Amino acid sequence: MTIELKDVCLNAEPAWNPLSLCAEEGKVTSIVAPAGTGKTRLALAILGLAPIASGCISYDGALLTPKSAPFLRQYTAYVPQQLPPDIDSATTILRDVASRQKQVVIVDAPSFHSPEETTEAVKLLRQMESDGATIVLFCQPNHPLLQQLPSVSHSITTRK
Repeated sequence: MTIELKDVCLNAEPAWNPLSLCAEEGKVTSIVAPAGTGKTRLALAILGLAPIASGCISYDGALLTPKSAPFLRQYTAYVPQQLPPDIDSATTILRDVASRQKQVVIVDAPSFHSPEETTEAVKLLRQMESDGATIVLFCQPNHPLLQQLPSVSHSITTRK
């Protein structure tokens, strides 16, 4: 499932320029930006859980709207930056997501406790990628997953 963003702004005065990108099936698209620039909010907007100020988001050409969002979310999985208290690792969520074979996987700046967890996360993401999932990875520069995953990267340039 292809996700397309056209001139998306999160609020009237975004920290970054309007974002346009196409996240394709069977690929990892990384959105890389410093802390505090709206990565999590953009991830939630792609899921239809946060509003955008302008632009549009579509899934395989179907416009994401408040009405279509619940339907489109059934094809997606989300790995949040802030884990629920009963889950100790983003890798635990990734294992579950891989077993459910979702078409779209949104991964929001996950943190790992060890290099072994990072290696397992890479294996799981590569498996989902080879199964044809569209993966959108939100992270800061130098995140350990960036060095290990082949990806199409989009950097968000912040305004000073």
